[in-house]
Amino acid sequence: MSEQRFARTLIQPPWSGRALLDVLAERFAYQSREKWFRLIRQGAILVNGRPSQPTQVVASGDRVEYVLERLEEPPVRTDYRVLFDDGVVLAIDKPGDLPCHPAGRFFQNTLWALLRRDLGLAEVHFVNRLDRETSGIVLLARDPAAARRLGQPSRRQQMVKDYLVVVEGDLREAVHARGWLTDDAGSALRTKRRFVPGDPEAASAPDGAEPCDTAFTPLRHHAGMTLVQARLGTGRMHQIRATLLGLGFPVVGDKVYGRDETCYLRFIGKTLTDADRQLLRLERQALHAWRLAFPHPVSDALIALESPLPPDLADLVPEAP
Repeated sequence: MSEQRFARTLIQPPWSGRALLDVLAERFAYQSREKWFRLIRQGAILVNGRPSQPTQVVASGDRVEYVLERLEEPPVRTDYRVLFDDGVVLAIDKPGDLPCHPAGRFFQNTLWALLRRDLGLAEVHFVNRLDRETSGIVLLARDPAAARRLGQPSRRQQMVKDYLVVVEGDLREAVHARGWLTDDAGSALRTKRRFVPGDPEAASAPDGAEPCDTAFTPLRHHAGMTLVQARLGTGRMHQIRATLLGLGFPVVGDKVYGRDETCYLRFIGKTLTDADRQLLRLERQALHAWRLAFPHPVSDALIALESPLPPDLADLVPEAP
């Protein structure tokens, strides 16, 4: 028999007077509105210890509990470190193989849950998020007001985001890749995207496409691989990985945008072969959020942070002696 466990939160003043379903769907977007509706109807959401209704209006101080079954979560790395914390803004250096927020099989084994446990945070306001396998800087705000200010379009435009990525092949010249990201209709993977080169300002976008802009600068080479700096001009899902694949330089270790996308199907089916592992070279995608600069949400002072290249990526392309 599974053991019950609870995820608990208190309703804060900004959410007071809202319907329970609206609060859950907006605050905890790792599950769809339809899924929250079903959970409420199934009695899995308690308000002040009692079963609730989707339209129930919650008030400041109400205790909302999510009744969960004890599920075995995959192991993750938990050796994150705090890069910056001034009581308003929090920056974390996240290891690879740690999800930022609950999704799929991950709930307690996430950065979201670790910060709540280790730092005693009642709320976790992500300003940017990284894929589970991507390491580096994750920016958070300690309160909703700071999160809103950091998320303003004008402040987003002032952010500077630099990544380090190890790619297959010898990239010798800097490339400023501009174009669009669109669904990859030729892929067996539903969420995979495709980079279409072009000038977003001079031509109309393909149907459903998003304009994207990334500057790539090669830094050093080793054994048929290149360490590349990637600076984001736009922030799109899978932007760096999809663009590099489109340029002919797939990311080392990438099971989706690497040299063979069927590796991902075998990975989720737990049937990766030794040949797959040799092709991938690395257990995770070789992508690292290296540097981040942003205006502070209160003082407007420029905050510049850096996370050194982790050993597993540095070993792929060592510096010349």
